[in-house]
Amino acid sequence: MTFLVRLMFMMLGGTLCFGQPFGRDLEVDSYLRGKNFQGTVLIAKQGKILFSKGYGLSNAEHQIPNTSKTVFRLGSITKQFTAVAILQLQEQGKLNVKNPISTYLPDYPQGDKITIHQLLTHTSGILSITKFPNLSEIERQPSTPDLVMTYFKDLPLEFAPGTECKYSDSGYIVLGAILEAVTATPYEKYVQEHFFSPLGMKTTYFDHNQSIIPNRASGYGLDTKGMAVNAEFIEMSFPHAAGSLASTVEDLYIWDRALKGDKLLSKESKKQLFRVQAFSENNQISYGYGLFIDDKNHIVGHMGSIEGFRAALYRHLNDDVTLIILSNRENTQVVALEQELFFIISSSWRS
Repeated sequence: MTFLVRLMFMMLGGTLCFGQPFGRDLEVDSYLRGKNFQGTVLIAKQGKILFSKGYGLSNAEHQIPNTSKTVFRLGSITKQFTAVAILQLQEQGKLNVKNPISTYLPDYPQGDKITIHQLLTHTSGILSITKFPNLSEIERQPSTPDLVMTYFKDLPLEFAPGTECKYSDSGYIVLGAILEAVTATPYEKYVQEHFFSPLGMKTTYFDHNQSIIPNRASGYGLDTKGMAVNAEFIEMSFPHAAGSLASTVEDLYIWDRALKGDKLLSKESKKQLFRVQAFSENNQISYGYGLFIDDKNHIVGHMGSIEGFRAALYRHLNDDVTLIILSNRENTQVVALEQELFFIISSSWRS
């Protein structure tokens, strides 16, 4: 490929790895275009970014394209940041995951029956806030963890803590409240000071609706005719430690490399993070701390889902291949895309 063609490609939002055959990049590009993908994809192997490119529009009204610099809401990918923060506090002796909620939140009902470990692993029995019939109403209101907890803390538990594994965003709201109680620091300040700033993650944010965030994507859904429409509104203080972060593919790759290395946690804490801690009887959930763990295929990661956005961040451990998919269209099947992209690159990207 000539230098001019490469330059034009990058101006359109792509990043090519010089020295790699263009054909394999073209295969991924062709697949994503064929799927009418809207968002940004990054693929890396053994510490080297091989593909990073945006597709479709970041903002349809102003015709702004997605690029590798576009900021997307992450949804539940936020949970791994929360889990790492909790493990950091454990390393500092400020909490213990074996302790009950009541140790840190004395007024939490039945807090003596539920441990931090159970919050981290979705085995607490606390009903997920996402299952509330009035969710579309309450998620529009400015919130704090204390306010959101009032919606579920007095409800009966779905099951006795530790007896089942059932995905619950509410558990991570409680973890955010515990972090703030232990540190006397807002969650967003903690992640900024302990993660984003030290790691050089300059395009990762606690996504306040009111903030001016450069290159932030608008979120879209589809109407009954399949036409793009603006996503429903959500006040981003509502999901808090369960889903309020926003980032770029490049910053998430910095995070992925930090988790692989020793910048964030000790070896013992990383074992807790990446080990299967709980699983459901139907095998729909196999969970560590803030991460889904696929021991059979040696994959760790998470997907995210929030109004107008879908996200996926997965690492295939055997080959040290990381795939990051961020989309600002909420019908995007990011897990299926990740699986197909890994099949493509594992079949044709040998080096």
